[in-house]
Formats: sequence, C-alpha cells, structure tokens
Amino acid sequence: MYILFTDKSPGITVSCPLRNAQGQFIGVFGIDIVLDSMSSFLQTLKVGERGIAFIINSQDELVAYPDITRIVREHNGKPTPARVDEIGEPRVARCIEEYRANTKSRFTFTADGITYIGSVTSFPKSFDNDWKIAMVVPRNEFIGSLRDTARNTLLVAGIILVIAIIVAGILSRSISHPVTVLADEARQLQNFRFDSTISPNSHIREIRELQSALGCAKIALAAFGKYVPGELVRQLVNRGQAAHIGGQREELTVFFSDIQGFTPISELLEPEPLMNHLSEYFDHATNVISTHRGTVDKYIGDAVMAFWGAPTPESDHAYLACLAALDYQQRVQQLNAKWTAEGKVILPTRIGIHSGEVIVGNMGSAERMNYSVLGDAVNIASRLEGAGKVYGTTIIAGETVYQKTADRMIFRPLDRVAVLGRKQSIMIYELLGNKEDELTETIVQLCDSFTTALEAYFRRDWAEALNLFLAIQIKFPQDRPTQLFIERCRTMSANPPGNDWDGTT
Repeated sequence: MYILFTDKSPGITVSCPLRNAQGQFIGVFGIDIVLDSMSSFLQTLKVGERGIAFIINSQDELVAYPDITRIVREHNGKPTPARVDEIGEPRVARCIEEYRANTKSRFTFTADGITYIGSVTSFPKSFDNDWKIAMVVPRNEFIGSLRDTARNTLLVAGIILVIAIIVAGILSRSISHPVTVLADEARQLQNFRFDSTISPNSHIREIRELQSALGCAKIALAAFGKYVPGELVRQLVNRGQAAHIGGQREELTVFFSDIQGFTPISELLEPEPLMNHLSEYFDHATNVISTHRGTVDKYIGDAVMAFWGAPTPESDHAYLACLAALDYQQRVQQLNAKWTAEGKVILPTRIGIHSGEVIVGNMGSAERMNYSVLGDAVNIASRLEGAGKVYGTTIIAGETVYQKTADRMIFRPLDRVAVLGRKQSIMIYELLGNKEDELTETIVQLCDSFTTALEAYFRRDWAEALNLFLAIQIKFPQDRPTQLFIERCRTMSANPPGNDWDGTT
C-alpha cells in the first residue's frame, strides 16, 4: 500500500505480465486501486452504538478507517500512511497493542478508563498482503443490557421485598397486637383490676379462644374477690402461690360494727326489701373500710367484722381503724338522713375497735377455708361493740388503741371493765373525733369535764365525783355515760365497796 500521487489517497497497484501467443513477454498490465471505498464502507458499518472497525497492514498502518482524513499524515512534507498510534485514538492504539502482546483474536482492554472488547481477524491467505480487520466495541454495549436487566430485576425484587415486609408487618401486627392486648389484660388481672374490657378483635381462632378463657378467668377471679379479701387474692396471684391452711401471730386492730335494734327492723320488712336495704348499708360500710386500707373479714348477720394490718402490713393500723370508724359513723348518719327522707327505716350503728396480738391466716379445711383472725383482741373488740348499748355510745375503743392514737384522736375515758376470759381489767374509751378536724368547743368541754369526774370516781371520792357528774348533766342532759355514773356514785356512797376495789365494773 502507498499514497497515490494524484489525490493523495491510499491505494494499491495490481499488475500481471503480458505474453504473446508464443509465450513471449511483451509487457506488464497494471491498475491502481484507490482504497477510499473501503473506508467509506467502514464508515457505514455500524458496530454497536459506539464501536469502530478498521483495517491495518503488517506495519500497523491504517489501510481503511471510517474517518478517511486520518489515514494519511505528512512526514517531512511527504504524505505517508498513518500508524494506529498516530491518529489520536487511544482505543485503536490500545487494541492493536493488546493484540500484538497476547496474539488473541478476541480480548478486552481499557482505554481512557473505559473497558473495550477487541477483535482482530486476518485476511484470507489467498490474499497476498498481511492485512487484518479489527473491531473495537465498549464492553457495556454487550453487557449493559444484561446489567440493566439485573438492575431492573433487583429493583423489582426490592419492591416485592418491601411489599412483603409491609404485608408481613401487617400480618404480624394482626397477630401480635391482640396478643399484646391479652398480655396487658393478664397483667391487669394479676393486679386485681377488673374494670377493663378485652377486645383484641382477632380473626385467629386460638386468640379468640384465649380471649374467652381470660374473660372467664376475670369473671371467676372477680367473683372470688367478693368472697375473699381482695388484697389477699392479689398477693396470691402476684406470688403465684396456692392458698393453704396456716397462720401467724401479728399485732392488728380489729373492728366490729352492729346495727342497733336490728331484730325488730327485720321483722318489719319483707325479705327482699330488707336484703336490698342491707346491701346498700354494706356497700357503704365496705367502701369506707377499703378506703382506709382495712380488710373486711366477714358479715355476721347485720354485723361487720374487719381488721387492719393484714394481709398488707400497716404500721399505723390503729390510727387507720379510728379514721375508718369515724368515717363509718358519718356515712351512716348521711344514709339515715337519706332513708328518713325516703320513708325507709334507719340503721343506727355501734362500733368497737381494739388492738392486740392475734393469729391471722387461712383457717378451715383443705376443701374450704377463710382468711380470718383469732385471739383475745377479736373477743375484746366484739365485746366493746356490745358495750356501746350500755354506755349509749357509737364508737368504743380499747386501751391499746387509745395508747397508740391519743396524740391524734379525741377520746373520752368511759370506764374500767373486766373482760370475760381475761384476768386483768382494761380501760375503755369513747372515740369522739380526729384532732386534725375542727372540733366543737362542746366536745372538748365534755371530754375534759368527764375525765375530771371519772378520776374522782376512781379515787373513791363519791361526793366530789357526783357533784362533777351532776354539773355535766346540766350541760349535757342526754349524755348516757354521765347518767350511768351518777347512779353509780349514789350506789357507792350508800354501799361503799371493799378496799380491793379498783374501779372495775
């Protein structure tokens, strides 16, 4: 190949000898072939989107190239064929360089940061020149579609995954939310709270069955709590323990209340109205005791027995019992006023409270038991309630209650009494009020005057005691203890007791 002189284009000359009929050489026939048409063909040849095809000779000179202007260059003022490394196309130069280095017909290489696929094929051997046709194509044009497909596949897979996660989240929430609601409900049940409503609204049969079972357990436990002290049930649930027979010695305060004259009242009313009337009374009584952290032991006919200090320990159990007794009587007065307005019978009430050591625990049999208290303090509290009928009082407290709460409560000493089953007598007191409340001057005056008169009585100074009690009667003519001691003073003056008398009744 050389550059034609006429149009400075690359070309080749094809020639053959001419001979006559006798075979004698007579000349040479030759023709110059311009190679522009090959470059024009390569220009129209589409090798991918950005690929290129070209032809080189054995000296790596361009024979044909899509841009024909690059095939020829000036060298010392003379046009010469351009080499592949002289046209300013790194991909073309790197392709031939890689081919010469590895002698593989197909290979990959990098030029200007782009990876290409190169292919170099030799012309047939029948062609006398060692020409080669080369093609260079960016690798992305072959695998780009695969990469796009992979990217789209990943995108679709990602979308499906997100949808699956959302659906799984919705499904898991449809399962976990009802379970969470039921778990919270179980905790409420453990804390002995029955006011919430179970409504997980699950379509899962097992959860609905669990909901039904938990609802039944709630009803059963709520009913159980109406027969057994609520705090005791709460402790059993929290501890995960079963109830068993047994008790322990504790210092508690015991409370007894009883309705005055209940027998004639029960004879006046029909059973159903009587039960409804008592139910309203017991509702208020139980509410007062529970408000002051007491435990209702049992209802004995029209009487209520309660205690403080168990099952939850209370260091100030005597004071709480006093507060409950005062509140109890105030509530009874309100109820009686209401019942009077409604034309119903009233239920005046007496209360006795005493503190002391008792046995507290589960009593009864393995089949049926009751959480209750036994001991001397129980008997005394019961008798103090009954003593209210003698002294005409509403709340009588034992000496131990007075000792524990005298700094915060107003008491009137009533008497020194003997208690059945005890060798020693005890002082008893009427509980009149709480020092934190605004007390009337009348109550304070009655307490002070009565205390002074009673001290004279215990000194065996019958005349002085009688005069003091008579003075009290003038101001408080309806006071039953004053009337009682006036009678006693007169009796003692007429028939003095022996020297061993200590004031015990």
